[in-house]
Amino acid sequence: MTNHAVYIKFFNKTSESLLLDPSGTTKKHSHWKDVPDTIPPQSSAAFRIVSRPGKGSEGTIAFNVKTDVDDTSRAHVRAYASCPYLGGSNEFYIYPLAPEAVYVASFRSWAGSSGWQDNSVASEGSPVAVEFTIKYATSRYRFTLVEIAAKSDYPLCNSRDELITGTHCLWRSDSDAEWADGNYGSYAPNVFAYESDAPVAEAGHLDVTVRPLDSELVGAEAVVYGSIDGIRTLQTDYFYIETMDNVTVPAHVVDPDRSPGPFKKNADVVWSMELRQSLRGVLAVGPHETRLELYWLKATTHPAFSDGLPVEWLRAAFRKSQMKNSGSNAAIADVWRFSPLDP
Repeated sequence: MTNHAVYIKFFNKTSESLLLDPSGTTKKHSHWKDVPDTIPPQSSAAFRIVSRPGKGSEGTIAFNVKTDVDDTSRAHVRAYASCPYLGGSNEFYIYPLAPEAVYVASFRSWAGSSGWQDNSVASEGSPVAVEFTIKYATSRYRFTLVEIAAKSDYPLCNSRDELITGTHCLWRSDSDAEWADGNYGSYAPNVFAYESDAPVAEAGHLDVTVRPLDSELVGAEAVVYGSIDGIRTLQTDYFYIETMDNVTVPAHVVDPDRSPGPFKKNADVVWSMELRQSLRGVLAVGPHETRLELYWLKATTHPAFSDGLPVEWLRAAFRKSQMKNSGSNAAIADVWRFSPLDP
């Protein structure tokens, strides 16, 4: 009696576990044998679908991709296998795998005496052997940085004597060259209220708006971060890219974690995106280096500055403190007390 089974060896080349999905696993005139409940990261499993006497084998097998971090399903892997007894053709195919930016699946097969074939199966010959692989995609996909905004806890006056209050734009891609205030500073500075030694991430955030440029990114989980001099300084939490539309996510300071006194970030920030699990970078298209002038100051203001704290005063106060303290922020008393500065 001829053997019409389909033998599958499934290689999991990701850092995540594959968990059997019974609802997506089916059979017709046949049954599955030795299918594992879990295929651990960087491992493989062998199983098969076996025909009944006088019948061929046919069915689908499905797994959910999950991490050990939480119970969230990152993707759904499903394949169809068939080795008919009479009539019809051998088949093996993989259902579309999403998000395409993160995962890619492929297979090779051997039917009867056909020899190995990549991503196809000979129409005749039995039994059928399949080596099925899931791994992280290596293709680079693209995003664009759209806007950065924040809420200033103090009213500010920039170097043009323009008043900045509440939530305002710090940078936009369609006017990239208009935000830098010379070689130093920004025309849209921002102040966050901060008490010494408190977690900096809790003292306000930036609203960073990005837009995916490739549909393969839809469904992927990503993080956006900003680097100063190559050091990751600002970062969002992980978020899902649900559509091709703009998405706005909060970014917090990650360096430093805490500060003994007031401090600033006045620098050019390079923004990047990275996919979760695969840690694959997403290519930034268009302007993605932004001049930001950010200050973290005591939560109470002097009444003298109720109509706007001059940014030139802040710049001078920090320069004076750094000259006195060799760059240390710990003793920047002038900024803490908002005392008059010497000429």
